[in-house]
Amino acid sequence: MDEMGSHLVANQTDASCSQEQIFIANVADSTMVGSNGNQAEKSGVNLSQHHIILSDFSSTHPSAHLSRKETTEVERQNININAEYGREIDFYMRQLEVQYLTDNSLANHKITANLRARMVDWMIEVLTNFKCEDQTFFLAISLLDRYLKNKRECQEIADLHIMGVTTMFIASKYEDIYPLKMKMVFEKIAHKKLSIERIKALELDMLKQIHYKIPAPTVLDFLKIYLKEVLEISHVGNTSLKKEEKEAIPTSSDSPEGQKHLIYKMAMYLSKMSLHDYDLSGRKPSLVAVGSLYVALKICEQLKKATLITNSIV
Repeated sequence: MDEMGSHLVANQTDASCSQEQIFIANVADSTMVGSNGNQAEKSGVNLSQHHIILSDFSSTHPSAHLSRKETTEVERQNININAEYGREIDFYMRQLEVQYLTDNSLANHKITANLRARMVDWMIEVLTNFKCEDQTFFLAISLLDRYLKNKRECQEIADLHIMGVTTMFIASKYEDIYPLKMKMVFEKIAHKKLSIERIKALELDMLKQIHYKIPAPTVLDFLKIYLKEVLEISHVGNTSLKKEEKEAIPTSSDSPEGQKHLIYKMAMYLSKMSLHDYDLSGRKPSLVAVGSLYVALKICEQLKKATLITNSIV
């Protein structure tokens, strides 16, 4: 093997090389070294240029400076994706939220805003008791409002119960690792008052009304972004925590990490409470999310007697 080939192999065996560097080295090696050992003439590749790519990659890679022991692969991938596609994703999400607005969703129905609020409160209780993800609740409310907005036939007050049950069933199947089973929904949630056939029939009708587009931007989607980008607060769902992670949750808000946890819990609470309000539920999720975070910071400022809203955050 020629000098450059040996240099590339040496780079591969260097403990400080990342997996990405090793991959590029392998590709460069196989490309530049011809079958007769004539690399430059056979491949026509500028060898010094490939050497520059190898040396510059670690300095430009967004997560290259992070320790492999202190961060997970998912965290590093999120950083890389955000650096490369963050703006495009944000632009796409803001386009989608306009398409899925649910203002005036009760206009054609006999269901009132107060009854809807009571249903939202009950759905929080049910999904919390069954340890579903936070996103399951937000998606279930989104499904409920989108169904009511698209449904032309007038829905009676008596129909609200089965609609809440069915939207939770759909959202759990989409979001949870261990979703709610039909038997559990029938026996524990519906208390055998709603037949399985009716639940299945309404599930099919809901999917038709929303054109089989189950996911939609929710308040939680934007809140997670704001918490991470602005305050460096990572979001974790209810069922995403391992035993050691639960034990690591701060029990006091006196420490910096405890204060961050307090802000997170307050913002999450306000986001859920905002969905009780009929008018707020029809607003853009991004606006509701930033409003929830702002109010959470103001409340925490009063509780901790400290300034949390700074110019850098704004």
